[in-house]
Amino acid sequence: MRASFFCSRYTSGRYSLSDLCSEARELWDELVIGNPIAAREEFFDCLVLAQGLIHQRTGLDFTMMIPLSHVTKYERRTRVWRALFTQNGLAFSPKYLVGGSNFRKPHKVQQALDLARRDQGKV
Repeated sequence: MRASFFCSRYTSGRYSLSDLCSEARELWDELVIGNPIAAREEFFDCLVLAQGLIHQRTGLDFTMMIPLSHVTKYERRTRVWRALFTQNGLAFSPKYLVGGSNFRKPHKVQQALDLARRDQGKV
């Protein structure tokens, strides 16, 4: 999967070194407690975010190293986000996921919906 496709389809396209450090910290925490399943998930989160950051900063459009399981995770998340936006009378776009795509975190959902409401004039 090309970086440009992945970033436009699944993410806001806004990446920061701070985001990458947060993901790396989550990976470290899982390694410390000895949770290999969660550590694997966090490792791929770090890998995907690092590649998105490189694409954003350099404009390079390369084939990403991403396991199918992670693509499936993003597909599932996108379906949930679309449903959440529809329930709230809003059109979905990944550009609203500036706080991340994990819909299980209420503050991220609220941030995305608030941004969409402002952008779509439904405040």
